[in-house]
Formats: sequence, C-alpha cells, structure tokens
Amino acid sequence: MVRPPRVFRRYSSSRTPPVSIRPPLAPRRGNLVAVSALVASTALGGRLASAAEPPDSARLALPFVASLYERTPTPAVIASRTGEPGALDRLAQALAPPLSDTTTYRFDIPAGALDATLRAFAVLTGVTVDSQQIPADALGMMTSPGVRGVWTRRQALDALLTGTSLVFRETGPSAVTIQIQGTDERVSVTGRNAHVTSPKLTEPLRDIPQTITVIPASVIAQQNATTLRDVLRNVSGITFQAGEGGVPAGDQLTIRGFSARTDLFIDCVRDFGGYSRDPFNMEQVEVSKGPSSSLVGRGSTGGAVNQVSKAPTSQAATEVTIGVGHADYVRTTIDLNHPLQALGSNTAFRLNAMFTSADTPGRNEVGGERWGVAPSLAFGSGTATRLTLSYFHLRQDTVPEYGIPWVPATTNPELVPYANGRPPVDRRNYYGLT
Repeated sequence: MVRPPRVFRRYSSSRTPPVSIRPPLAPRRGNLVAVSALVASTALGGRLASAAEPPDSARLALPFVASLYERTPTPAVIASRTGEPGALDRLAQALAPPLSDTTTYRFDIPAGALDATLRAFAVLTGVTVDSQQIPADALGMMTSPGVRGVWTRRQALDALLTGTSLVFRETGPSAVTIQIQGTDERVSVTGRNAHVTSPKLTEPLRDIPQTITVIPASVIAQQNATTLRDVLRNVSGITFQAGEGGVPAGDQLTIRGFSARTDLFIDCVRDFGGYSRDPFNMEQVEVSKGPSSSLVGRGSTGGAVNQVSKAPTSQAATEVTIGVGHADYVRTTIDLNHPLQALGSNTAFRLNAMFTSADTPGRNEVGGERWGVAPSLAFGSGTATRLTLSYFHLRQDTVPEYGIPWVPATTNPELVPYANGRPPVDRRNYYGLT
C-alpha cells in the first residue's frame, strides 16, 4: 500500500514565513539533507539552509534524522507529520542517539558566552540542554573555551564546561541538566589504632573507661622532641616545675594539680630517678589520668606516665639522624634493628644510641651533654610468647639552670625600684645554685 505524501510544517516565532517540504514516496539523500537542514533551522531562528549547500549545522544534524523513514513511526514522527508546534524539536530529540554513544563528530564552536555555546551545542547535536538551575545572567557572564575538532558529544560538552565550575548530569537518553559542581567534603584518614601496652588492658583504647593519652613514636619524631618534657607537651593537664621548693632537678611534673614525681614508669616498672629523660629509646608514651593503682600500683591521684621502650622486630631497619643548631647544639641518634636468623626465625636484635651536646642561648656557663645506649634482644618476636632482654644506660653531665636572683620586697633604697622583679644585672651571668 502506497502511503500518501505528508506535509511537514514549521512555524517560527520570527518573521520568516512557514516552510513546507513535501517528501517523495521514496526516500532520497537530497530530501534527508533538506529535513536535517529544517531540523537545524528550528534552533537557528527559523532560517532554512539550502539542501544543495547545507551548512555545518545541517551536516551535523544529518545523522540524527537520516533514519526518519527507516524506523518504525514513533509519536514524535507522527506529530511532526501533522504539523504540531515544536514537533520537529521533539523529532530531533527522539531520533538522537543516547549521550553515551561513542560516535565522533566534527565540532567548530568558537569561544564565547557560555549560554551561546550551549545553544550551539544543542543545535548541532540534538541534545536537550537544561540550564534553568543556573541564573540566566550568571550563565551569560561565564565564558566557555569552545570546542573544535572531532569529539564525541560527551567529550564536547565536557570541553565546553571546562573552567566554569559547572557540570552536567544526564536526565534522559539525550538530555542533560547543567548544575553547579558540588564540593567534596569527605576526609579520608588512614592509620593504625593506638593501643596500650599494659597486659592489664586488653580492650581497645576507645573502650577503656579512663582518660588515657598515647603519644606514638611518629609524633615524637615529627616534633623532633629531645626530652620527655617536649613529648608531654602534647597532653593537657600536665604542668612542669623548675625546682621550686628545693625539689631535686630533673623531670618534675604535676598531673591535674597533683605531683607525679614518683609516678613515672618504664615498661610499667616504676622509675624513681630524678633526671631529665630522653625519648631516643621510646616507642610511645602513655599518660593515664586519675587514680591508676589498678594499672601501675600505688600512686598519686593525678595519674601516671608510662614510657614504652623500643623492642626488636622481625624486619631489618636502620635509621640515623644528625641535627645541628644554635648555641652549639649537636644531636645524633641511631636506631638499628637486625633479625638474627641463626638463632631462630623470630629472633632479632635492636640497638638505640644517642649523643646530645648543647648550651643555653643567652646564658654563660649553662649547658651540658648527655649520651645513652639501649641494646635489646628478643626471642619469639611477633608471637604470643616472647622473651626480651634489654639494657638501658643514660649519662648526663649538665649544669643546673636556676636563672637569675629575684628581688623581693625590700627597703634598700638602691633596690626599691626593682622590688618584686629582676635585679639590674646582666642576664648572661651565672649565679650557681643560690
């Protein structure tokens, strides 16, 4: 049965008169070009290109309407044949392949205002571009770099939006919505959970009903801490003393207002010494706040500080640090870990050593040096049953620093101006232990 010819009508909002094309019974290439030009003219203000000399827009629209007579009639095709307003627009959208189609096309859209380039892209590709989420004035102020060359439609749209902080989202087989690119506020954190070395605490740190702070070796190294005081500055509630009241020199601290001079431990063994501790052999420092008799035995109310020594591991490693600085500061450390396969697969030896020498900036005769060594031998490293033999030796030769004398309230006419303050002496002077 021969289908009677139909008339395609396109009514434009401009002054261009309606255009009618009567296709023949048998499809021909010239008619297809004319139809493609008619589709392209829909978004070009009603201007119809010549079928013999179709413009670039018509050539690009040709692949999307070439199957007009080959496909089964769809509602969009039927509507276009009846001359409904906007029917050709819907026809081009219906016949356009999905945006994921990998067919490449040649584009020549110059740089310019973003709204104009998006309209040109929609005309050339048949893709419906919805930009209603972006204010019209803002869209007109944005500049698009344009797109030239052979691209897929998805690649071309990405290129048009480059540098605009806008992205597109597919809302249909051949439709996209332009929207503002959202910021990624996700933060990825990697690492290992801190744990307490005391065998009395078997649960994860977060499940222990007590305030415990763990300062790992990574933090100690990053801060280049050279004394226990430097390490404990990471913990709130700790106050350091400077020998007030005639107490011995060394690490004098209070936790939550209570003296913790005798609450310092090394591997859960009480450390009574009155000296300045060096963290060169510390794997981590654990500070438990509040009564800790269940963890370390009898102690003060404030809490306890446990210094965890470095232990041998099954992996070979060597680390050497050298530091120099102001006031003749020199510091060298070495950390050597070596597995001993001859004594067993889980046997290892570790050696930590340190030497530090430094003066006090701006002070005469105040300075000192210290050195330490800490060898250790472990059997069964990394297993449930372990035996570790370790030795720790630290030697210090330092001059205590008690500052300069203080002028109390006095009736001496020469010192009255300096009462309750520092005396009129050179700050570099050393006054001994007086």
